[in-house]
Amino acid sequence: MFWGGLFIMKIFSKQILVFVSLGFIVFLIILLNQQPLPSKEVGESREKKPENNPEKIQTKSPAQSPVLEVAKKSAEKILPDNFLIKNVPFISQAPKKIWDDLHREACEEATLIIAKNYLDNNRASEINAQVGDKEIKKIVAWQEENWGGHFDLSLKKVKEMAEKIYGIKSEVADIENSDDIKKIVSA
Repeated sequence: MFWGGLFIMKIFSKQILVFVSLGFIVFLIILLNQQPLPSKEVGESREKKPENNPEKIQTKSPAQSPVLEVAKKSAEKILPDNFLIKNVPFISQAPKKIWDDLHREACEEATLIIAKNYLDNNRASEINAQVGDKEIKKIVAWQEENWGGHFDLSLKKVKEMAEKIYGIKSEVADIENSDDIKKIVSA
């Protein structure tokens, strides 16, 4: 009985292997014989007009097509794998490479200076170290005067500082995953 069962399983497994192989071959044939769609923008008609017929072919306008509406909505949901914001000026939190207590805690200030320069259309690759250091010290002095010290800041405090020092209106968003960041950056 045991040997008979193995013999049946061996025949059965060969049939499964043949079936899967044929399915894969059919899939490849279908895939390779597909005609590419014409490269048209979403919203353009893909219907060809007869060359010798001067009459216009009546078609639905793109706005009336439910398929195109679904495609537009789907396209809006597609997020890029990456998104490059070009020409953002950079400055280190220690522009003169002096890592004292003030500069070790100046990352929020440096980030704010980068954002301000970007919003002011400064497209230099780097912010001058002398100017940047002076600006960091100015922001730290503002914090000491208004908040009683120079602290590690929350996003809420950075937002407040951006509005009070530079007049930058901003929003703090709750981020749950990388797609949330992609939506914000690519908007």
